[in-house]
Amino acid sequence: MRYWFHITRAHFTAEFITLLRYPFDLASMYVIVTLLLAGIFLGVYAFVPAGHVIGETMAAVYVGYIFWTFYVLTVSQASWRIKTAADKGYIERELLTPAGHGATVVAKIFATSATGLLHYAAISVICALIFRIKLAVDVPSILFILLFCYIFLAGLGLTFAGLTLVFKRVGNLLSVTQIVLMVLSFAALGSYHSAAEAALSWFPYTHSIRLLRAVLVEGESFSHILKTGNVVPLAAGSVAFFAAGLLAFRQLDRAAMNRGLIGQF
Repeated sequence: MRYWFHITRAHFTAEFITLLRYPFDLASMYVIVTLLLAGIFLGVYAFVPAGHVIGETMAAVYVGYIFWTFYVLTVSQASWRIKTAADKGYIERELLTPAGHGATVVAKIFATSATGLLHYAAISVICALIFRIKLAVDVPSILFILLFCYIFLAGLGLTFAGLTLVFKRVGNLLSVTQIVLMVLSFAALGSYHSAAEAALSWFPYTHSIRLLRAVLVEGESFSHILKTGNVVPLAAGSVAFFAAGLLAFRQLDRAAMNRGLIGQF
């Protein structure tokens, strides 16, 4: 555990040094994320018939987009960092620590995600102010939902890390995953037949978006969410996906070592 804290602190330090070293790149990211949301909002204005109430529609779209941004700035960014390290051939130097491969990858994902959360919080506030999105902010409910969704995403990140050790170049898979989750971010806002509804309800990512929309747009309280039992599928699904991701990483890590792939790129 002591080694894990040292590794996590080292990754935190590296992330903040990079953040301060490249301010132009940081500013560009904020501009791009804001412009993407502006384009989506313009599309909503274009397709919603005149005379319809658009406030709740815009707020729901905002929730879906911001939730996708949560993935992009946390686990997805960590996955891309691991992929880049594998492409350039220095991931093995990061993994060769007394803490072991699994603890080192978890530390890297956690440190990258923590700095990404700072950007996520800032972007969420900036976009809400610019586009005048009216939301019912309930901090405990939001943190609870994001926590369990992050557990699911961390499991996804561990799977990508394991695939990187074996196959090295997984950039296309990461890109496809970003697109799929962006589609699901808006698909979660609709209503479908029973089979699709059941799948969306038990998939932690889409279920988190629906709960977040209920809190931010519809104004449901944290106590009401607990009473309805809607957190059970979210908690169970998130823990199950994280366990599956950790198991997948261990199996792929063992396969990479058995095949002699560690140290190659």
